[in-house]
Amino acid sequence: MDHFDADNRPKLCKPCSQEGISVPALYVVNGVPMCEPCKRNKMEAPRETKQEEKTEMSKEIDWNRIQTRRSSGELVSKIAKELGVSDATIYNHTKPTNGAAPVRAKRGTKQRPTMTLNGSYQALLEELTAKRDDLTAAIEAIQKLQ
Repeated sequence: MDHFDADNRPKLCKPCSQEGISVPALYVVNGVPMCEPCKRNKMEAPRETKQEEKTEMSKEIDWNRIQTRRSSGELVSKIAKELGVSDATIYNHTKPTNGAAPVRAKRGTKQRPTMTLNGSYQALLEELTAKRDDLTAAIEAIQKLQ
C-alpha cells in the first residue's frame, strides 16, 4: 500500500496526529496509517475475552427467575433469545420443567430377542403376534371412521 498522499508527502500516523505529533506512517493497519510504535501498541493491546463477558453476564442474570419461567412451561429458545445467550446456557443453569435431572438411556440395556434352548423364537413370535393384532384392530377402527 502506498504510504504517500496525493501531494507525494508521506502520510502521517493517525494516532500520533491526534495527539499533535507529526510522525510518518510506515504501516497501514485496518485502513489506519500508523508508525512503528503505534502499530506495536495496537498489536499488543489486550483484547477482551468472551470469558470476561460470560462472568459479567452470569452475575446479571437472576437464574431463580429464569427457573420459574422455565418451570411454567416457557420455551427455552424464547428465554435464551431474550437474554442473548444460547439454549445450552439456559439448560446448564436450570433444571427441566418437572425439576428432575434429565434421565439418559443406558447403553446396551435394550432387550434383544433370544432363542430358547430348543432353538425357536417362540416368545418373540408371541409378542409380535400380539402387536400385529393390536395394529390390525387400530387400522380397522380408523378405516370405519372414513
